[in-house]
Amino acid sequence: MNQRTPLTLALFLLASVSSLAPVVAQNKSPKDSPVAANADAFSVVIAAQWPSEKVGSDLTVIAAITNISTKRITIIDTSRFCDYTVDVRNDAGDVPPPDKWRQKINCEGVEINGRRIIRELKPNESYSDLLILKQWYEMNQPGKYQVQIGRKIPDQLGKGWVKSNMITLTVTE
Repeated sequence: MNQRTPLTLALFLLASVSSLAPVVAQNKSPKDSPVAANADAFSVVIAAQWPSEKVGSDLTVIAAITNISTKRITIIDTSRFCDYTVDVRNDAGDVPPPDKWRQKINCEGVEINGRRIIRELKPNESYSDLLILKQWYEMNQPGKYQVQIGRKIPDQLGKGWVKSNMITLTVTE
């Protein structure tokens, strides 16, 4: 088996299960936002690039964003740290310490410079994004970690976040 097989398998799995992904939009109520009904326009499915990695590894996760609506939608990618939330828990349910650099990032009310990718997705169309978990958390202890990410709902579709499926990553010595 060559080294690309796990990545190829992960991308295949993402494509295969994207229509099965749970979509959880955290809107207050449909009356609070006239477009809240559109908040379920896309799904997020994640898969680990490598389900088991050594302490100090990047711990990469591939996120597949799929338009599950019947209309075209537009998603704008800026900073991964502002576009996504990452929830990681160890076996005891505790959150590992945040990465020191990540602690300095403030996404509220700040214009993001640099990356600005406008993605227009047709119905059932997808794209993938690579997230390096060690940029969010210091996962320096061996063990199993539960990972779930959220993707910000674009303003024109409502408010809140769409949550992904949950996966398990194993960190070894």
